[in-house]
Amino acid sequence: MVLFIEKSIVSIDAMGCQNAIVEQIKSKNANYIIATKANQGTLHLAIKDTLQLEKPAEIVVQNDCGHGRVEKRSCKIYTNLSHLENAEKWKDLKSFIVIEKEVYL
Repeated sequence: MVLFIEKSIVSIDAMGCQNAIVEQIKSKNANYIIATKANQGTLHLAIKDTLQLEKPAEIVVQNDCGHGRVEKRSCKIYTNLSHLENAEKWKDLKSFIVIEKEVYL
């Protein structure tokens, strides 16, 4: 049995990207952040389609200098889920984010 604190945010790597796990998290009145990879088939492809066809609702950029390099991290937030087939399977899904990193030496 997995216990979640009510109103908490649970983050899980791609291994936890399963509807049953999301249902369990939401049943405890918690929220989730899950990762996807190419092995998520249609979900991963739908996200890639969204990246090509839609503009992010918001972009946050952070620059960091140190250790002989410059890193630029971009967080893009997408709220248009129209390209995700069966998005309703992911309980209370409202957005997804994409993190990109560029490193300059």
